[in-house]
Formats: sequence, C-alpha cells, structure tokens
Amino acid sequence: MARGANQKLKLFYLAKTLQEQTVDPHGLTMPEIIRELNSYDIEADRKCLYDAICSSLFITARKSKELIEKMEKNLSNCDAKRMHREVLISGC
Repeated sequence: MARGANQKLKLFYLAKTLQEQTVDPHGLTMPEIIRELNSYDIEADRKCLYDAICSSLFITARKSKELIEKMEKNLSNCDAKRMHREVLISGC
C-alpha cells in the first residue's frame, strides 16, 4: 500500500487533531481520529498511532501520556487495558 506524502507528519497532525477537536469529557473516537488523519493523506490505524506517540523524540513523556489517555477514553474497558499494557511493555 502506498504511503501518503504527509506520513512523516502523522504525529503532528495527531496532536493537532486531539488539541483542536477534543474537549474533556468529550473526546474523539478512534475511527474519527483515523478519518481526520486520512483527510491529511495520512494512513493510520490504532496500533500505529500509539507507536507514533511512544516513539516520538520531541514529545515529552507527560504529553505522550496525555495523548494516550485521550485515545484510551474512547475504547472499551477491555481494549483500553490491553492498549495500556502494550504501551507499558513498549516503554512509553
């Protein structure tokens, strides 16, 4: 599958989307986040979004945690626990 020209900007657009379009306690669902990134010609899925946040060198650990928590709010309890476990294992 061809990657979009903006693929390197995935993390930037993810942060931009979450900051501009989420207001506690109303967040975005994962499909909404993915659709928003697709509008910037960025291919994304749930796992790659978590990986992008965790592997980012310019986002602080605190900001990474905040972004992940916003994303987890829209998952089922089971999925949120599994994702949290995966994030801890990967070291984010």
